[in-house]
Amino acid sequence: MVAEDAGERWLHPAMLTSLVYRLGPPGVVPADPTRTMANGQCMVVDRARLLDAGGFEPVRANLLEDLALARSLAGRGHDVRFLDGTAVLDVEGYGSLGATWRGWGRSIDLRSVTLPAAQALDLAVVWSTMALPLPRLLAGRGDAVDVAALLVRLGTLAGTRGAYARRGLPYLLSPLADLAVAARITAGTVRPNRSWRGRSY
Repeated sequence: MVAEDAGERWLHPAMLTSLVYRLGPPGVVPADPTRTMANGQCMVVDRARLLDAGGFEPVRANLLEDLALARSLAGRGHDVRFLDGTAVLDVEGYGSLGATWRGWGRSIDLRSVTLPAAQALDLAVVWSTMALPLPRLLAGRGDAVDVAALLVRLGTLAGTRGAYARRGLPYLLSPLADLAVAARITAGTVRPNRSWRGRSY
């Protein structure tokens, strides 16, 4: 991703990391089709298979049509993979911290494509392993589990760095945005935003 704004380079990696915590890294094919990941900025689909599955018609009312389509195809037995495409394309970011918060924040909870039980588990994972270990340690209430979780979180900085053309200090400080991201995911789960670009879903 190409992002010039420092705020976006701070917030976006935390949002991206929340997906890794919930759905795993690129290249891993989940056993459960309802856990398939996709990104609408770049999707490659076999035209005949897409038309045979009804095209976009089955997911036309879904705010997250890219994920809904990928999961629909995976559920029909098609081989659907979420791969790292950074070697072949660049995408532009939202342009600012505020635009990232609003733009990606509307869908980061994945509520419209995630079953309630999985949504609850996802929230538990994000809060317990990503958002709370650092605050607990800073408050003097942490333990060895929090230290281990924080080390894993810092390790994700190495794992996701290739997704960003420019990183710098904002990127390195992105774990400080984890608490806000967890709150955003929770808010979207409890009270989802069903509008996008003037349309309601």
